[in-house]
Amino acid sequence: MKLAYALVFNTKKNPAASGGENEFWDKSAVMFLASLILYILYESPLYERNLNTMMDMILECKVSEDGYDENRMDILFGELEQRDPHHPAVLQYRSFKLGSAKTLSSIMVTAVSNLHMLQSAAFAEMIATDEMFLPKLGVEKRAIFCVIPDNDDTFNFMVSILYTQLFDQLFRLADSTPEFHGTLPVHVRLMMDEFANVATPENFVKILAVARSRNISCDIILQNISQIKSKYKDD
Repeated sequence: MKLAYALVFNTKKNPAASGGENEFWDKSAVMFLASLILYILYESPLYERNLNTMMDMILECKVSEDGYDENRMDILFGELEQRDPHHPAVLQYRSFKLGSAKTLSSIMVTAVSNLHMLQSAAFAEMIATDEMFLPKLGVEKRAIFCVIPDNDDTFNFMVSILYTQLFDQLFRLADSTPEFHGTLPVHVRLMMDEFANVATPENFVKILAVARSRNISCDIILQNISQIKSKYKDD
């Protein structure tokens, strides 16, 4: 769900828009992407567990105006539901499909539009396999550099997804490894330059409050103090 949330909210054309109808659309989009991600995670072979497969699945979805014609995803999830009615991917997909055909079609088209960068051949190749092994940051000395252009925010969402995955995996590693006693053996330091221009994970303020106990620190680098006040008005 965290990855689906990050994809939806960090690729929106207008991230500030929320509440009312926008909130309904956002939650529906999260359920849609979550269903695909969970299917890929539990049902796909290892070499297909990537965002490229998710994009291929989105492109296989087509909702008829009358809502009666099944698309390939309906058939795929229908077969999975017959095998396991309580499969997490099935539960998310069924919740998503409660909407009207017109609404579902619009959400899918919007998802394709917002995630258009995944259709780039060069980008698809870059994210096809895991070459970063994020949990190793907490057990051995490693460095990862994320260099993004300051005049183009097309791929900024990937930095946010990296942060989301990094915190999630490192927290889990620290908490689930008995000999670590909740603290990573190697200190992980995030030097977050251009902080104001990159989307941060959901509940980042809460993450900051508990990261230190796991031996993780964040250096937030800003041009001026007004940038962080603008980014976190309520905090």
